[in-house]
Parts: sequence; structure tokens; C-alpha cells
Amino acid sequence: MFVEASAPFEAVFDSGESGLVGTVKVKVIDNDGTTVIGPTAAGISEDGTSGIYIWNAPAAPAAIGQYTIVWSRDGTFSEGSVAVDELVVVPAGSGELPPISPPEDGGYAFGPCSSWTTSADVAACCSVAVGSDVDVFEQAAVAASQILYELSGRRFAGLCSRTVRPRCETCLCGSQVLSRVGIDFLCNSCLVSCSPSLILLADYPVREITQVKIDGAVLAPSQYKVFAKRYAMRLDNGRWPRRQNLTLPDTEEGTFSISYTYGQSPPLAGRDAAKELACEIYKACLGDEECVLPDGVSRIQRQGIVIERNAFVAWGRQEGIWRTGLPLVDLFLNTYNPSGVRRRMSFLAPGVRRFPLSA
Repeated sequence: MFVEASAPFEAVFDSGESGLVGTVKVKVIDNDGTTVIGPTAAGISEDGTSGIYIWNAPAAPAAIGQYTIVWSRDGTFSEGSVAVDELVVVPAGSGELPPISPPEDGGYAFGPCSSWTTSADVAACCSVAVGSDVDVFEQAAVAASQILYELSGRRFAGLCSRTVRPRCETCLCGSQVLSRVGIDFLCNSCLVSCSPSLILLADYPVREITQVKIDGAVLAPSQYKVFAKRYAMRLDNGRWPRRQNLTLPDTEEGTFSISYTYGQSPPLAGRDAAKELACEIYKACLGDEECVLPDGVSRIQRQGIVIERNAFVAWGRQEGIWRTGLPLVDLFLNTYNPSGVRRRMSFLAPGVRRFPLSA
């Protein structure tokens, strides 16, 4: 998670066990293993009896950089009792990175939802002024973001948004699963009690539910919330609608929609790698001979000096590790995707029954 320096933030721990308030503790450590916050049990509360604990931290570290949030189920921080989460502290006022516009000619939008860097950061990395090349810098930033998103296993999509239209004909508990290939329903058992009801959204982590419409009317934000970064939860002891007319827009009677934002932002190392790669892309666009990106030439001889370069087809991953020639890019990829997987892993549970939609 990204947090501005010295700003309050919220962290979540799913322990799987209820009633541990006062026992569960949390601390924040830096990259050297030094504890900068905690250990503490203060500000930790349980969400009902779910076994999910929320820490309302009063302030993030003041120093910019990467940290680790360490949770301990029994407060001892012994092996087997801890869970960790990443914390990246950015300068105050940084905000979200700019979104990537969809293709002008339509079609599928490749890459992450938001850029990993900005044109100004790329220009600063290249040690040149933005000037009239602002469009070139922006294109280089987008290209670098798309490349690193793919090479890192499609894990860091940034801030994305989606509107879904849940529909359930037979579930008794209102527990619905919105998948990328359709809408499935877990109707054979309840994930939680039927009141309040939950809808399992298709994406993770869910950041914020921005709007809910039922029968065309906007539901008050006080009547729902994000639960465990996965679910839309009702807070008024009611259920989500079980039926809706998908042939009508969500502004009409008998319809239901949920709009939300989701996605994991790239770590600080990923942002730095994007700046470095984007700078080299910018140089390549200008035909700069100092650009380290290969152009297909593997051997250059000039003034008695012979330079051997990797062929383009071999650029990137060699002998099982990342060797792009860009230090920050190599460091990021060898840290976050050392095995070179093409996409984030997914799991199927054969024992879970899934019921098809009614006609």
C-alpha cells in the first residue's frame, strides 16, 4: 500500500480467528529490519466476529521509502505467528499516478490501468527539461509502464475501476461471485451469515466502492462498505437484491449495479525502474547513441574499440535471471518476478460447486 509521509493510514490483517483484540500486535520495520513503529496493540479493532483486524495507524513514517507491516497473531512475533504486508511511504501530496488512456482506435487496452511514472519524473531521470518533448515523455512513460507490467507478471495494475451488475436467482444467502468470465454463484453454502449479505467482487484488492444503485437510485454510502478488500457488505441488516433486469440500464426499476476501484500500485522499486526504462525509450526515440536498448546490432567497431552487445531477441532474460542492462529494472524484476512468470497465479477449487445463471 502507498501512504503519504506522516499521514494516518489503515491496515488490515485476516487472522482467521476471532476475539484476539488486545493480543494481536503490529509493528513497522524498515529495509534494515529496524522497528520504526510499535510493536503495539493500540488502535487495533476486530470487524465484528470475522477474525479480520483493522489497525488505524496514527501516522506513517516520516522518511520516504519502503517498509514492511508485520502482524503477530499472539503478540510474540515468533515464527509461524506473523503475517506481513508492504508499506511504501511517498512524499506528501504525491497522490495517484496518472491513468493510461484507452487506445484511440478502440479495442483492448493493454497494460496497467495507471502509469507507473510521469513525464516530469522521466525528464528528471534523463536530466533534461520537459520542454516541447512532453508528448514523447508521456508516451515513453506509458510504454515503460506497459512493458514492466507484463514482465513483472501483471501484478501491479495501479488504480482501476469497474461497474458490475450482480444477479442471483437461487442463492439463499446472497453470496455471489463475479468472475472475469461471467457471473457465478456460491449457492450451496453461506460464506457468512445471511445478514448482512456479502458480494464477492471479481478483483483484488478492492480499494473503494464508489457507487451502488438499486432500482436506479443511488444507495447512501453509510449502507455498505468494503470488507476484507474483496467483498461489498451491507451495513443495514438487509440483503443485496437477488434479481434484476439485465436488459435495462442501471438507472431503471428492477436493476442493481456496483461501481468500485481496485488494483495494487507498483512498489517504489517499480516506479524507479519505470523512470529508468522510460528514459532509455525516450533516448531511442531521439536516436541517441548512448541508449542502452539493443537495436539488433550485436557488434560495433569504432576507432579500434570493439563493443559486444546482446542481440535484441536475447535482451531481458538470460540464463534464468533478468539482465536488461538497466540496473534498476534488473533489481526490480529479479526481486518481484525472479522466476519470469507471465501472469499472476490463479487457483481453482474443484470441490466448490458453481451454479450457472438462469436463462
